[in-house]
Amino acid sequence: TDTPDDNNANALPTGFILSDPYPNPFNSSCVIDYTLPYGAHTTITVHNILGRTIATLVDGIKPAGRYSVLWNGLDQTGEPAASGIYLYKMTTENFTDSKKLVLIK
Repeated sequence: TDTPDDNNANALPTGFILSDPYPNPFNSSCVIDYTLPYGAHTTITVHNILGRTIATLVDGIKPAGRYSVLWNGLDQTGEPAASGIYLYKMTTENFTDSKKLVLIK
């Protein structure tokens, strides 16, 4: 699920941020925080080391704010992803960033 972070609801973010996942490495699930300085169509996807999309965590228009999304280690079909190194990528119209995460079973 994708939820806004209400702790800093009054402070508008000044830039796009894709944070490091926690925990990392992880066993069953990890949390990815991200920040949008203005409303934008946002996607966050998880890719295996070969570049194949494993999971889509966010795909929609989001207002400005700080968000957290959980990856439960499952692929697009609902099957557990294999242990290994994955890249997660955030894309908007004007921003792209990716980071590494490690799934250990």
